[in-house]
Amino acid sequence: NSLARRAMMNIGAVVVTYNPDIELLINNIQILEHQTFELDEVVIVDNGSKNIAEIRQIHSSVKIISLGKNLGIAKAQNVGVRHVMNHGSEFVLTMDQDSILPADYVENLIPFIRNENVGIVSGRFVDKNWGKTQSDRNPKGTDKEFSVVQDIIASGNIVNIRAWIRAGEFDESLFIDYVDFDFDYKLQRLGFKILEIRDVTFQHEIGSNVKPSSLRTIMGLKNQIIFDHSPMRMYFMNRNRLIVRKRYPEFGSMTRILMREILNLREIVLMDSPRSRKLIFAIRGIWDGILNRTGGVQNR
Repeated sequence: NSLARRAMMNIGAVVVTYNPDIELLINNIQILEHQTFELDEVVIVDNGSKNIAEIRQIHSSVKIISLGKNLGIAKAQNVGVRHVMNHGSEFVLTMDQDSILPADYVENLIPFIRNENVGIVSGRFVDKNWGKTQSDRNPKGTDKEFSVVQDIIASGNIVNIRAWIRAGEFDESLFIDYVDFDFDYKLQRLGFKILEIRDVTFQHEIGSNVKPSSLRTIMGLKNQIIFDHSPMRMYFMNRNRLIVRKRYPEFGSMTRILMREILNLREIVLMDSPRSRKLIFAIRGIWDGILNRTGGVQNR
């Protein structure tokens, strides 16, 4: 039965790593290797992790591709997708290092991915740092099996490799943030659909949630979802949101995003230090986004 299913559908998995928690990574790899639907291959593409030696010691059948330095998530994903494609996979499961899937995850998504008009199928993610307020904003579907969505995070996606080729792969100039949404929008311009299967869930951690405080309440941000990020991530988030909105105005106004980015600068006072550096990098990101500059600050 397993061989029959594999003959009908070939799916590889690509996990991008960057200084991962080794214990968590081992757990995630084991879950991928023991999916109810047997994957063709599980590939780790590492972006210059300091603990690459420990990653190489993972005892499994996983293929490890080391890029030697941090070349960004888009580059790592493209390398991984090309690898599984060259080994016969028609579809690829894209994974972050800290996402946790149930054992029947791939099995439950298979019925939806074979449609030639579908570019991506994914489950519904739940962040382990969410409280009830945030979880209620991402409810379980009750009226239908799936939703056709405009954008979806990359982790947990089963991507049609034929659609990936037509879209011109993932945009490596974006480096990290909004790589997924840029790809989502490209797919839809080409006529592909993105499906989120509401009753299939997995765990995924977006970032460190800023804790409640009196200052947060005074600022009117008590119920706002605020994540803390490094200065580098502040740069790329602010820059790439504007660049992608400029590319795909049909999916959202760049002017509105720009106003939101400027307003959101106030959230930095609630984050951990170095707040001044985060503010500088965020403003630099907004400026480069307005000017449509692509390039990195990862080495600054």
